[in-house]
Amino acid sequence: MITKDRITLIISIVIIIAIIFVYLSMSGISGHEGTIPVEKHPVNNTPALVTNSSFKEFPPEIQDKIQIMSDMYSIPPGYWGFDSVNNEIDLVMHDVNSTAKDLRGKQIGNYSIYLFTDTELASTYPEASAHLLDLMKNPEYQISSFDMVTSGTIVNPTGPYVELHVYKTVPENEKLDNTMIKGWRILVYPLSNPLPTT
Repeated sequence: MITKDRITLIISIVIIIAIIFVYLSMSGISGHEGTIPVEKHPVNNTPALVTNSSFKEFPPEIQDKIQIMSDMYSIPPGYWGFDSVNNEIDLVMHDVNSTAKDLRGKQIGNYSIYLFTDTELASTYPEASAHLLDLMKNPEYQISSFDMVTSGTIVNPTGPYVELHVYKTVPENEKLDNTMIKGWRILVYPLSNPLPTT
């Protein structure tokens, strides 16, 4: 015999399932709606991905390839970076699984992937710092100072990062923003304008 409590429970479950189904349908998780549109490459008729804006610091000719690698290995965009000083792809991972280890030294176009763990990043500190000091000597970059931060939450999950303080924003230092040097992500911060004198 079905009681009122059981009928109420069954109706509640049906409503919850309906709400979950509607949510999944609207977000595109349950079907193909909301997926990344795929277009055919005009030359070789292969699928061309709509590149994630997180990869805009990479050279245009490899952005789609980085997107494919990111998807294939399930590595979020925040772990990837382009080192424009050394012309290399840096991949920073805290826990490197056996699949991701296969990426170490892999070529994408004319660039090699350098895979850094937390302990390996500590060893790149002197080299990254030397590169930044060289950039600082070049007046075109307008660099005032930099801080290399080994822990913090600003650039989670990529770990260590560089706060690059610049006198003013110029194309040279804008190109450095969100790139990497030996696994250290660079964040460019313009200094505040000085107060006017009277």
